[in-house]
Amino acid sequence: MIIEAIILDTNCSRFVNWTDGSGRFISSDNPFEFEVLSDTVLIANIVTSSHFLRLSAFPPQAGIPVGQGEYFCGDNANISVSANNCWRFIC
Repeated sequence: MIIEAIILDTNCSRFVNWTDGSGRFISSDNPFEFEVLSDTVLIANIVTSSHFLRLSAFPPQAGIPVGQGEYFCGDNANISVSANNCWRFIC
């Protein structure tokens, strides 16, 4: 029997490859067509999208921003800033 396996990328994930039940690489084709001759395990490996948030104060001596780092799709980024003496931040 010929089977076609398809993984659809989303805004939050990206297809990497197919492996078998032992973790051995099978293919990076997507869609992937293969013949099933016996019990078969096919695993779709995906990664979650992430972005790096870099924060800075301007001018730099005004204060220290907090919350910089890597955030994954769907995460909330909690950021704050601590103003140094004689400075205040406005929005």
